[in-house]
Amino acid sequence: MIDKINAAITQYFEQNPEATRVPAKDLMPSFIAAGIFKKDHRKGYPIREVLRELDFAKRLDEIPAATPERNEKDTYWYFERKE
Repeated sequence: MIDKINAAITQYFEQNPEATRVPAKDLMPSFIAAGIFKKDHRKGYPIREVLRELDFAKRLDEIPAATPERNEKDTYWYFERKE
């Protein structure tokens, strides 16, 4: 699944050269089209759950484009173009 997520992120940035930082939930249509998730619910919950699990397991580096923005209560997830 991680390889498919990384491929979908790479494809998104190739198709959208002006994008440099995108909320994770905005890539859900790409993930669904790639067959990674069946549907989106709760505005990107499936990808946020994967990112949260990787973060907890100290494996977030497996998705290099994933960038958390943390505050005291919440974590907001983004994908950033890595050049």
